[in-house]
Amino acid sequence: MLNRSIEPEGAPTPAAGEEDERALMARVGMGDARAFERIVARHMPMLHALAWRMLGDASEAEDVVQESLVKLWVNAKGWQPSGGGLGAWLRRIATNACLDRLRRPRARSDEGLPERADDAPLADSLIDAGRRRDAVQAAILSLPDRQRAAIVLTYHEGFPMRRRPRCWVSA
Repeated sequence: MLNRSIEPEGAPTPAAGEEDERALMARVGMGDARAFERIVARHMPMLHALAWRMLGDASEAEDVVQESLVKLWVNAKGWQPSGGGLGAWLRRIATNACLDRLRRPRARSDEGLPERADDAPLADSLIDAGRRRDAVQAAILSLPDRQRAAIVLTYHEGFPMRRRPRCWVSA
């Protein structure tokens, strides 16, 4: 004779998957990591697809999935099956997380902007400028003292060059 559990007639019997989800969630509520892993393996692809379609960003979608699964872990003890079961509950959590992210002001990125050219001079320009600077310095050092002083004071120190008035020329 088969051993059958006696249930009242007409009482709705849960589907096999629903009963399995109830048992898994009860175990997760007690801190069973293996039960949590089974739920994650079962529902993560659906959560990621939903979040990716809503957000259009794989990284953001992964964050939403992680956030949803953390909520599952934290709230597993108080979970009661209703409506569409665990999958529907997780979809609602993920949908709300996506909507929250879509409502947030977005940080502006320069991803769509063209890359700006580097304003720094090229290496060959720097080398040429260094050679010119050395040549000018050598030329200034080769001048007589008074001419060197005039060049340094005028061009490097910024003093204006003053000339003697021509009227001082003696006759």
